[in-house]
Amino acid sequence: MRHRDVGKNLRVLFAAILCLLTAGEALAGQAVHAFALYGAPKYAAGFDHFDYVDPKAPKGGLLRLHQLGSFDTLNPFSGSGQPPLARGATAQPIDLIGLTFDSLLVRSADEAASAYGLIAETIELDGGGRWVVFNLRPQARFHDGSPITADDVLFSFDVLKSGGPSVLRASLQPVVRAEKLADRKVRFVFGPGETRSLPLVLGGLPILSKAWWQGRDFGKALAEAPLGSGPYAVQAVDPGRSLVLARLPDYWARDLPVARGLFNFDRIRTDFFADSAVAFAAFESGAYDVRFEWESKKWATGYGFPAVKRGLVAMRSFANRRTEPMRGFAFNLRRPLWQDARVRRAMILAFDFETVNKELFYGQYRRIRSYFAKSELASSGIPPDDERALLETFRGQLAEDVATKPYDLPGNDTPAERQANLREAGRLLVEAGWIRKRGRLVDGRSGQPFAFEILVDDPSWRPICRRFIATLKHLGIQATLNAAE
Repeated sequence: MRHRDVGKNLRVLFAAILCLLTAGEALAGQAVHAFALYGAPKYAAGFDHFDYVDPKAPKGGLLRLHQLGSFDTLNPFSGSGQPPLARGATAQPIDLIGLTFDSLLVRSADEAASAYGLIAETIELDGGGRWVVFNLRPQARFHDGSPITADDVLFSFDVLKSGGPSVLRASLQPVVRAEKLADRKVRFVFGPGETRSLPLVLGGLPILSKAWWQGRDFGKALAEAPLGSGPYAVQAVDPGRSLVLARLPDYWARDLPVARGLFNFDRIRTDFFADSAVAFAAFESGAYDVRFEWESKKWATGYGFPAVKRGLVAMRSFANRRTEPMRGFAFNLRRPLWQDARVRRAMILAFDFETVNKELFYGQYRRIRSYFAKSELASSGIPPDDERALLETFRGQLAEDVATKPYDLPGNDTPAERQANLREAGRLLVEAGWIRKRGRLVDGRSGQPFAFEILVDDPSWRPICRRFIATLKHLGIQATLNAAE
């Protein structure tokens, strides 16, 4: 973690823990409209709509999307088979069937970690962080008109914890018990350990109909869509090729603050293509409406086809004001190689972002300077007095200049800067006990070479890593590239 982030986020973390403990004590037994992992919710009780939506947005029309691959099940919960997905406004696929289901809470898009009531009208928090209670709205309904009750919530929790996708199962393991307190009141009890984020995890669970699933095998693929409660329902399916969702004009939550201004298309059609080249050719011919381009080269050089020149295709770049996940290299600090801060700093100095951006990304990327970019947790400036006082308690564990100098990344705009950065990287490695022997960097004590593996889970990172590996060779470092399965 960057020095500046360490100080700022220790302060935020301690403040958040204190806030949760004191707020939890004050709210024990009291029902609140929202949950915030950090600080207080942005939107007060009774808010009208999220700031980032237009509550008067017109409704209607058909949105045509695309997705690579295929699908063989309409059951997205079992963890087996391939459910239909579509790429949306993020690099991650959207669970199309997920649009047919509601959850207890809804995460806001303009806060780091806050959620507001959807199926759950209010929540109650234990002062010690050992349980959470969800009070369900009496008007919450499945698509067949049946009410959503505590029995449905308990059923959803039980089957997803035992038979859902592996990531979801793991996130639910700290919840040791779910209890029905009334027809529309459920309590989840937590085990020992860290529990602060569990209300968000539980609030995001899709709520399934217990009655609908009776007699059906939760672990098997389904040709029919499970009964849902969300703003859309499956209207038509061409197995493996296309899926059409239809908006429900009588959606039970359409007038709630968390839904107002959203879900505006009457229908969403998604066509599935075998590979990216076929999908791009389909876009050229007008087969679907919106394409989110994640490939820098294609954005810079691939959009010269006739429909663009005739004005039938509009190319737009939008500033992303949402918080973003960190994208970059993460050191495995469990390995001795990375436990010396001077070695880690040498790697930062050796990474030539500016050249990579120019030659691989056509200058379209900006380097992040915080693990918490575009959020209130992001690194910025010199720590204020109260933060410096907190950092003082960690003297000796943090860099000496963390409280007096803003953190910044080295620049590589010119050949001179790149050479200077590599010289400084080499100096730090020597200071950390590494020496050059026959062109290779080795540990001055054990003679072990400086060698490590870079593991990537996205093919787009491979050219970046290859360029980085070539630079590291100038320092005598041997790095290899491998792909995560």
